Amino acid sequence: MSQNLVDQFVEQIQVWIPGHQKPTDFRTQIVLGTENVNTHFLGWKTEPTHFRAIKHLETKNVKSGTTFFFVDRSRFEDSFPKPFWNWNEVLPSGKLPEFEEAGYSAYYQSVGEVFIFIHPVQNWAVWVCGNEKDLPEWELAAPYRLLFQHWFKSKNLLLLHSASVALSGKAVLLVGPGGKGKSTTSLACLQAGLQYLGDDFVIINPNSLEVHSLYQSGKISPGLVASMPELLPFFNSKVAEKQCLFVGDSRPGQMLQKADLVAILVLDFQANWTTSGFIEIGKSEAFKALIPNTLALLHEDLGWIQRANTVISGLTCYRLQTGTDFASIATTVQDILQNQNA
Repeated sequence: MSQNLVDQFVEQIQVWIPGHQKPTDFRTQIVLGTENVNTHFLGWKTEPTHFRAIKHLETKNVKSGTTFFFVDRSRFEDSFPKPFWNWNEVLPSGKLPEFEEAGYSAYYQSVGEVFIFIHPVQNWAVWVCGNEKDLPEWELAAPYRLLFQHWFKSKNLLLLHSASVALSGKAVLLVGPGGKGKSTTSLACLQAGLQYLGDDFVIINPNSLEVHSLYQSGKISPGLVASMPELLPFFNSKVAEKQCLFVGDSRPGQMLQKADLVAILVLDFQANWTTSGFIEIGKSEAFKALIPNTLALLHEDLGWIQRANTVISGLTCYRLQTGTDFASIATTVQDILQNQNA
């Protein structure tokens, strides 16, 4: 693929977008990590269904030089500029490497036929799907993830597969492989009154050791919903066979956009335990619990690993031993946070 072909394709996008903008399009601004971003949904007159998961990031009357354009091709009679590359060139991460060689970033997600283009110099990006109705179910709780992931990298921010809760603006990361209770622990803490930043993915600033919220969704297995009676009325969506709530809708006062990181909690759930406890552990154990799991989902590179390791090195690490008593889980996390805040 030549530089010339890539540049021609970018020029076609730059012509197509303004030619399809309408005054009735849904537009708003969000705080995305450390910067404000204009979001423009071409073809949508009302708030898109998938916007709900990031609605808590909305901000008003803030100037921004960054714009994300979201396009559903099925809403337009004429097609978005057609691909000219060989789909066999797409890497496992979804990256189209020739775009990077030309100074841009481009990615493809086969499920939902999502194409993402990022112009890092001019600070704009476009996210295009074949049809919003064909997007995978998990997009309801964690939409536009591939776009966000690679945009954050250009801003030296990290997307981590982790939950996060806080007390008085001080936060912990909850990490571990699937099934160890990240979502259960974060929602147990929410029910107990702690602040909430996310249950699946959060944004980390490795320089300031701050955690930023990305998604306000919280998911849990249907069999556990009854164990959270105070949250029960708010589980009104289903995502990938799990019950889902949106914290900004249900507990807006506990939804936090950012906090200072003070510790990493490696989750160790045992079904035969009742009460919870914690012990301090080494950085290597936290690394093994966080990095491979995130890499499996996000297909990141060595540079990402090094920055993530810097985050781990700057924090106290604990093993959080949890059982079936949700109140005990929340109390234990609160004890850790109070000890770090002291």
